[in-house]
Amino acid sequence: MKKKNNLIIYAHPNKNGHCGKYLEEVEFYLKSQNLDYDIIDLYEESFNPVLGLNEFYINNKDLKMSDDVLDYQKKISEYYNIIFIYPNWWNGVPAILKGFFDRVLVPEFAYKYLNGLPIGLLKDKKAIVLTSTGGPKIYDFFLWGLNF
Repeated sequence: MKKKNNLIIYAHPNKNGHCGKYLEEVEFYLKSQNLDYDIIDLYEESFNPVLGLNEFYINNKDLKMSDDVLDYQKKISEYYNIIFIYPNWWNGVPAILKGFFDRVLVPEFAYKYLNGLPIGLLKDKKAIVLTSTGGPKIYDFFLWGLNF
């Protein structure tokens, strides 16, 4: 199977703000360079971020991956570059993206344990992260010691 170039994982309910602009610019660049790409828009696809008990992988001998998760894993396998675009909310990724990580990037797909240590299985991938954040500048000062 020939690997494709760029998979964009977009995790924002709105395309009119900073993340939407990032998406627009990334698409413009990829098109201008004649690079192939695909987009997984988690909100547009109504991705369910809730990890069900039947998907919980620790000591679960009856692990059953849903079709959507298998499809996302197949897509990730097909691409070299994974481009994440999301806002930073409450110092983290949106719940829908966290759920994507929990449900899709599971053991035996994204990593495995060898002698008790995690070993990455997606080593042929590059990740690009574009994130935005908002709020008063005073937050940056108190949280990070940054003064802009």
